Amino acid sequence: GGDWQAAVSFFREMQTLGLQQNVYTYTAVIRACNRAGRWEQAVELLQEMKAVGIRPNVVTYNAVVSAMGKGGMWELSLKMYEEMKTNNVGADVVTFNALITACGKAWKWARAVEVFETMKLTAVKPNAFTYKTLVRACEEGGQWKLALQLYDEASASGLDMDGVRRGQFSTS
Repeated sequence: GGDWQAAVSFFREMQTLGLQQNVYTYTAVIRACNRAGRWEQAVELLQEMKAVGIRPNVVTYNAVVSAMGKGGMWELSLKMYEEMKTNNVGADVVTFNALITACGKAWKWARAVEVFETMKLTAVKPNAFTYKTLVRACEEGGQWKLALQLYDEASASGLDMDGVRRGQFSTS
């Protein structure tokens, strides 16, 4: 769990030595914070990089969105997506998967479905992880018919739904 602390410490030492920071160094430290579920530190680093004039990229934002989701901050993750749009940083499948995961983890199946619909409108192609996460969110929310519909949609698209059985959906 201390890897993120070592990453931040090393990053700060680089700054103290006057070494130039860039989007890659910031993103690496933010990703370490994400892996540890330290969303507050990820956000602090994101704000800092913007304050010094370094433009975050999609990988940077994805790490922050994911960290927020791990921390149960699904609403903040959705706001971060809005910031991405404002800053003309195009979302990718990783972005949408992190948003769907965040909403699903917070028992917000309807919001997860909204994110999925937005994903399709932006022409980002869902993958098996997208569907598995969304099916799980709907299932946990008692939305069996929708879960079954999504499962069938994924299967019809040729996606491997390994680990999800069609027969597990029950309306009883």
